[in-house]
Amino acid sequence: MHITCQKYILLHCFALCILGISAQAKIKKNINSPLIPLNLFFGTPAIADVHLSPDGEQVSYLAPDNYRIPNIFVRDIAEKAHAQQISFLADYGITEHWWSYDQQKIFFLYDQNGSENTQLFGIDLKTKKSTLLTPYSDTQTNIITYSYLYPSQIIVQINKDNKELFDAYKLDTNTGEIKLLAKNPENFSSFFADEQLSIRGALRQQEDGGIELVKKTKNGTWERLAHWSFEDSLSTPLKFHRDDVYAFDSHGNNTLQLVKINIKTLEKTVLASRKNYDIAGVAFHPISTKPFCAISSDDSTYPFALDSDVQEDIAILNTMEAPWVLVQTSQDFNTWLIALTTDTKPTSYYVYQRPNKKLSFLFDSQPALKKYHLMPTKRIQIRSRDGLTLHGYLTLPSGMQKPPFPLVILVHGGPQYADSWEYHPRTQFLANRGYAVLRVNFRGSTGYGKNFVNAANKEWGGKMQDDLVDAVRWAIKQKIADPKRIAIMGVSYGGYAALAGITFTPDTFCCAVDLFGFSTLETNEKNTAPYNYIFLNSFRQSMGDPKNDAELIRARSPLYHVKNITKPIFIASSLNDPICLPIDAQELIQELNRYNKKYEFLTFADEGHGTTQPKNTLKLYAAIEKFLAKYLGGRYEKKSIS
Repeated sequence: MHITCQKYILLHCFALCILGISAQAKIKKNINSPLIPLNLFFGTPAIADVHLSPDGEQVSYLAPDNYRIPNIFVRDIAEKAHAQQISFLADYGITEHWWSYDQQKIFFLYDQNGSENTQLFGIDLKTKKSTLLTPYSDTQTNIITYSYLYPSQIIVQINKDNKELFDAYKLDTNTGEIKLLAKNPENFSSFFADEQLSIRGALRQQEDGGIELVKKTKNGTWERLAHWSFEDSLSTPLKFHRDDVYAFDSHGNNTLQLVKINIKTLEKTVLASRKNYDIAGVAFHPISTKPFCAISSDDSTYPFALDSDVQEDIAILNTMEAPWVLVQTSQDFNTWLIALTTDTKPTSYYVYQRPNKKLSFLFDSQPALKKYHLMPTKRIQIRSRDGLTLHGYLTLPSGMQKPPFPLVILVHGGPQYADSWEYHPRTQFLANRGYAVLRVNFRGSTGYGKNFVNAANKEWGGKMQDDLVDAVRWAIKQKIADPKRIAIMGVSYGGYAALAGITFTPDTFCCAVDLFGFSTLETNEKNTAPYNYIFLNSFRQSMGDPKNDAELIRARSPLYHVKNITKPIFIASSLNDPICLPIDAQELIQELNRYNKKYEFLTFADEGHGTTQPKNTLKLYAAIEKFLAKYLGGRYEKKSIS
């Protein structure tokens, strides 16, 4: 059974609704907490990427082998002590894995050196032999679907003939034969197939930044099924089934709804909707393929039933200490794999048996952290200077210090993404080092409806940045933050925001940490992977068109205003980054040197858009904690990281 969610919204939805906080009334003296080793935050987790076998009797997961390399292990649910290693990679690179429906194989996608050029492998569970199924260099393989009706076949899309475009193929995993199902006519960003493994539809990118859902006819042509303007472009189809297509849709509504569209009549039926929040995730029955459970992006609420047959099951699970995530179900629908996390507890996994309504603990993803005290995260709401409600999260530092605290505002990437109330490694790492951590879902963040997302159009470095500054001012006014010790830090878009903050509002921040961010809004035009070219019209609508908005883009690009920087910057980049190519960081470094600005720079030769190898992640955060200690006065782990 597939659990479908918007890729830009976290599925983890959790309780404890806090609408505001007064520092005077709420902040209490914290316990004296020991320094938690870096490797417990950023090393190889004990367990990750957990999957349930189709018969519901086994689980597979990534775990470190004897050489500390994450590989795939399989174990019976009933036998907690014994796990069998079935993959034997000598380096990092498994991005995801899943079972074949006949349980003869486990498949995984492999990305070497973070380039996002992925290949598909299959492992024979009897012989443990691994076979490369997409032997194409410098290409990306994406999974469209697979079905219990044809367990040896997978529908994939690969850009092997044209690096800019993906075509759809049927892959026979027994013979290795690959057959072209649909050629990309130059503007399709993704294909969709049904349980019969037939290509049913595709998303066509439009010149105005909108998207069109097209259906494939019997004679092989494509006909329009639905159209979403740029303002509704977070709408997306989820699943084709017979004469219907299920989709997240905001047309005629502010928030994303779960809808069913009849392919023949185009009649649209709303199945789930929330007034102020998007529908963020939905689970489909493994046989009927009908949706039976959904969640909203309001992370203080629990999942809710869409089918009366599961109401009792959902009610039982909703007695857990926090909102849970349905990872997977068995093919007979009797066994459910459940994930649970809170702000102070990394993910734990449970097995729920529907026949006897029994919920059993399976394992923790990071048991070594259980002996340490992690800091609670509180929900907050902030009013922006132009009247928008900004949802955010505040985590206070460990230790015996009193407010106001040194503070790090941690900016999420995307920017069409959202922070949520859950265990967050970077947050807990910073809190343990002595910093208050503020995360705010600035305009452009997802989950709060399309009006909030579209309020960010052409506001990169503008009102989006104002929201971050407004959040900092709120923390200062509440006497949470020391105005002389505030850092801005982020990854990807968050890295850009860190550069923009230290460049355009240098008096607000004492230092910045830019992780794999870009220094100019021209990056998506000139410094990005070929398969992103198809999204350029959308990028131009959200960021600005280099031709028509050249003055705006230059004004909002930190690269052209380096002379205004007065505070130190930490910069990290990677040579294999396909999103923000290394030339972006090189140009920034040249400008920093030109104006004799203070910075620290760390680059990785074997990573992509971020770090995936624990040795590199540990090196990165060891450098970051020393940098922040220098300018914010926190603590750091003094032993060297090998």
